[in-house]
Amino acid sequence: MIPLIQHIKNLLRAGRNWSSGPTLLGRPVMHMNIPHAKTLAAEHGEERNNQEENPEDKANAERKCIAKIDKSASLYGPVDDFQTSGAMRVTASSSEVNKGASPTPKHRFAQGRAPTPQNCKIPGLHKEEIKVPFNIDLFDSYYLAGVIKEMVPAMTFFRDRYFPTDPKTDVFMADKVLVEYMDTADHRLAPFVVPRTGDILVSRKGYEAHEIEPPFIAPSRFLTLDDLKRRGFGEALYANSSATDRAAALQFQDLMDLDRRIARREEWMAAQTMINNGFTAISYIDDKITSEVFDIYFYDITKTNPSLYTVTEKWDDPLGDFWSDVEIICEALYERGITATDLVVGSRVGQFLTADEKLAKLLDNRRMEFGLVKPEIKSPGVTWLGNINLNGFNLDIFISHETYMDDEGTSQYYFPPKGAMVTYAGCGHMMYAKITQIEPDEEYHIFAAKRVAKFIADPDKDIRKLRLASRPLAAPIIKTPWMYAPDVLK
Repeated sequence: MIPLIQHIKNLLRAGRNWSSGPTLLGRPVMHMNIPHAKTLAAEHGEERNNQEENPEDKANAERKCIAKIDKSASLYGPVDDFQTSGAMRVTASSSEVNKGASPTPKHRFAQGRAPTPQNCKIPGLHKEEIKVPFNIDLFDSYYLAGVIKEMVPAMTFFRDRYFPTDPKTDVFMADKVLVEYMDTADHRLAPFVVPRTGDILVSRKGYEAHEIEPPFIAPSRFLTLDDLKRRGFGEALYANSSATDRAAALQFQDLMDLDRRIARREEWMAAQTMINNGFTAISYIDDKITSEVFDIYFYDITKTNPSLYTVTEKWDDPLGDFWSDVEIICEALYERGITATDLVVGSRVGQFLTADEKLAKLLDNRRMEFGLVKPEIKSPGVTWLGNINLNGFNLDIFISHETYMDDEGTSQYYFPPKGAMVTYAGCGHMMYAKITQIEPDEEYHIFAAKRVAKFIADPDKDIRKLRLASRPLAAPIIKTPWMYAPDVLK
């Protein structure tokens, strides 16, 4: 439902996919007219000027017309909405407008002189109707790219908090992405120099740069004739919907479901990168046959993992010291030039901290502020337990108990229940490589985006397939910006 006056203004400004004809501001404009326009123009002694005008005159005419429409709307009041179906068509009887009779139900003008393109003297507008065709292909990859961009992304914790994406620098028009980082800590002192020697050169900090090819993620789903015959979830028992309407609704639901699956894989990738300082991705030819294994790690695997920390005693042991271990981890990160802000723990460790008498006694102190315990759910599967201060290191405690289903159908935790990790928000970034695919014009097209959709139709079998592809890579922005301690409980 679009107000008529606003619709005429939109017609004057737009021109996409219209038939050939005159132009406004350098854009093609559909010939348009309203049947009662001649009567109104004659009544007020106005005649159309169909002579050729230069582009500047046409631009001035358009601006004057839009101003007149605005003025007319303020004088004659609002115009009722009219319905659209397929191509929009606006017509009205001149006698109804002039005599003040009851107008037709779908398009009514306020009593008085209705604004028309003829009143504005825009050259070249002479057809007897306003007609705007809708030529949008809902299954075109470029149109779907806009749909995906407007979709509300699935909420995740590790990906969103620790691996945000900057579209300007993290989406690559290449098969590989560039991972580069440097050691932020530089504790070297300036040298003493004998005055007569002048100075001593010092070196700059070096950095590492690696080209990594992200793994390819491409879930898909079929749409068959049998799917269109079945009643959809939440649909009325005798719904008055066509096969086209049902197909569009089903495939939009499929698009959202495939996007959520990719989001869960990105969440898994982000969590594994922090836990293991990298991850192993196994690609498949089909559901069972393994094709290739990607080992992507951000340290020299022939040496010790610098992000790994082992507690001396389990925290639930009488000799265990939760405070001391976490403080040691914070100091180790500080030596690398990193100020820790987050303590992420598994579900079992979260239960231990909530019931720990030492922690409760330390926080229950009027004269010393060591933190706050106030559990609050921040995102699905993640609880913010509170805040603690360890010798100046101010840490937010997050308990992760979110699960996913692995390739074998077994429920797994994103973060180990007995694990603990210290890091800071924004310690990494999620990067994306390009997607190359054949479009209906049988040519290869390249898309640099987080998600790229593709429709594949098989007319012989009356089957349509929707595929959603992505090539993400979770990587740190500096070298080893986290430390993980496994099995901190018995």
